[in-house]
Amino acid sequence: MNVFKTTPEQVLHLATLMVDMKKAGTDDIQDAIDDDADAPQVPLQKLYLPYDKLEDVAQRVMAEKAKLRRLIDRHGGVSAVAAKSGIPQPSLSRMLNSPSISPIPRRATLYKIAIALGLPGMDIIMEWTR
Repeated sequence: MNVFKTTPEQVLHLATLMVDMKKAGTDDIQDAIDDDADAPQVPLQKLYLPYDKLEDVAQRVMAEKAKLRRLIDRHGGVSAVAAKSGIPQPSLSRMLNSPSISPIPRRATLYKIAIALGLPGMDIIMEWTR
């Protein structure tokens, strides 16, 4: 059996990439790791969304983003919540201010926001999972 071993050069390269990502405000790597861990190991049934329902989905996502933004604003705003939650401010701002349904916040991101606001995670998560 082959065992993958990371070389010191690879570790240094990864550390450099992470520092660069942090500087750019794109260090959401933990969210990607969490999403991968939550992903099913085999494909599930493909979700079908009729074209004529896309606008409904977009309106719902935008409404939930607006609710989340109002909640964050009541707790000191994007910068304050970003600092409390450990979410990079540019990432949180981009997620809230994007005029489209993307990016939809990841579950891990929503939990971080809930913890930063002192709310039970389900108070925020349930809005996105109905």
